[in-house]
Amino acid sequence: MAALVSFYGEKPIDMPDSSERLYIEQQPLSEASEFEVGYPEPDVVYVRHPVSRKRLIPLASYHSQILVEKTNDAIAMLTALGASRIDLSYSGKISDQAKADVEILFGVLSFGGNKSDSEHLRGIYQASGDGSHPRALPPLLWIDQPGWRGIIDGRLHGGMREFALTFTYEHDSGVDADLVSNARQAGLRIGGEFRKAHRVSFNLRGEFPPLGDAAPESLAGGQDNDAFMANS
Repeated sequence: MAALVSFYGEKPIDMPDSSERLYIEQQPLSEASEFEVGYPEPDVVYVRHPVSRKRLIPLASYHSQILVEKTNDAIAMLTALGASRIDLSYSGKISDQAKADVEILFGVLSFGGNKSDSEHLRGIYQASGDGSHPRALPPLLWIDQPGWRGIIDGRLHGGMREFALTFTYEHDSGVDADLVSNARQAGLRIGGEFRKAHRVSFNLRGEFPPLGDAAPESLAGGQDNDAFMANS
């Protein structure tokens, strides 16, 4: 279940006894600086980030923010590994509401071929270039997603030239319409218009240039690729 936090100005809100699903850690607004929360607002429900627990996300935007984070981390990882081509798309076999929400977040690039709209892959990110030697990875919250470390190892040690990975977003964590309703009944706000979780499958494909016989490019702090991999 999601861990919830809210801030209060003068005194905490009295929570109704009937709210079985609504336990909220109430903190004085003066303590907001202890969290990564941007501009904190009193009486707004925040969700603790599932990986970085000091980071708070408004309840309304929880699912969209986690979804964007995961895709951005994937792109950042591949760029740091020196990819010469990256194609990120999602399966069109989702509801119209899910499709609309994804396209609001990312936009859409059409490269679906002759398949119908409900079947083809809908592109949301494409990049190509010469590629490069791997360099130090930026901080990645979602590096332990299935398959990601395999791509890192394959690039650094296995001579990987092409990659294809599917990852599915279905991160509900109990953040749903019932939770939103309970929060509002308690007199709290959710920080915007709530967007529910959608099960969306993303397809990540691309290429790396050959590493060749040249010495690996030095990484941040003077590490070479082997040292970097040992610490990642």
